[in-house]
Amino acid sequence: MTHFSARFLAIITAMALGNFALNAVAQNNEDVMAATGRGENANTGPLHTVTIITPDLAALRKLYETGLGLTVTGPHAVSDEDRAVQHRLWGMPDDLGYDIYMFRRPGVDGTVQMRVLVTDRPTPHMRSGWDRQQIGPYGMGFPTIDVFGADEELRALGFERAVPEVEVFQVSAPNGDSYPVSEAPFYGPEYLRIIAIGRGGGRPQVGSYNEETGRGGPVYATQIVPDADAMIEFFTTVLDMEVRSDRVWREYEIPFRFSLIHAKGSQTGHTPLVEY
Repeated sequence: MTHFSARFLAIITAMALGNFALNAVAQNNEDVMAATGRGENANTGPLHTVTIITPDLAALRKLYETGLGLTVTGPHAVSDEDRAVQHRLWGMPDDLGYDIYMFRRPGVDGTVQMRVLVTDRPTPHMRSGWDRQQIGPYGMGFPTIDVFGADEELRALGFERAVPEVEVFQVSAPNGDSYPVSEAPFYGPEYLRIIAIGRGGGRPQVGSYNEETGRGGPVYATQIVPDADAMIEFFTTVLDMEVRSDRVWREYEIPFRFSLIHAKGSQTGHTPLVEY
């Protein structure tokens, strides 16, 4: 790589049903989010870390720390040797300076941690705007028991909801049962959305959360991809993961394919793939 063009740099690997299934999936008959097998011998675990590049630490802290309850530490020391390796692996210019901060949710196992590289100058965005169909990182999901309450709090902080109102829709399970899902997507820094999401009907949430606060996450990171088949092939054959749902949403103006990729045996830390 000869230039550095990604503020949302990488996903490091350690909901809903539409109208029809596309591929064979490792699916639980009652809940597509449920683990279908044990993961002791899997080659990889669930999503562990996402890395975001930004020159504006304050903007990320306002959303993820103040708004969503993550704990921030840093800047963390990086040796010259490690910094040289990072520059090489990530294709970063030799003269680009940065500090590393960690955003975590302590005490909640299975939460994806955020590694934030705060650069000494702006770098190009991976996404150039809010176009839903633009290839690349889309955003992250946060399990939320009270989605409407979280919606009010985030709007009070000045964040803009990405849809006119909190979305509530019924989802059909493979066995024919249905349950409600509530979503409040918001625009965040670096053209990344966050989604406060809650499952009703007695269903488990989409990932780990703090039972006292009713908040969790991030627990997944959605990617917009040009070729879902190629990505699924990589995740399943190279990383030894499984597809738990592979559907087409037709409820929106432009239909899209939605595939849920999980590590075997995992209940959290998954990677949804979207292909328009």
